[in-house]
Amino acid sequence: MDQECEFGKISFLDLWIMKVQDGLDILIFRKPTHSGVYTHFSSFIPHRYKRQLVVTLLERAYSICSSYFLMHLE
Repeated sequence: MDQECEFGKISFLDLWIMKVQDGLDILIFRKPTHSGVYTHFSSFIPHRYKRQLVVTLLERAYSICSSYFLMHLE
């Protein structure tokens, strides 16, 4: 069972759910072990995989984040 951590936040699957005065804000949650390292652009893989990585990250931010401001921060 997860407990609320700092300032009314809780992680659920890959979401950060935060309580705010007028409702909930939702953004992407990453585990503390997430390094943020993805495939290097000059690596020897097809360009379509490199393009799709960017598309996937943008679509994930667009579909999960609850506001444009939070998506922009992502």
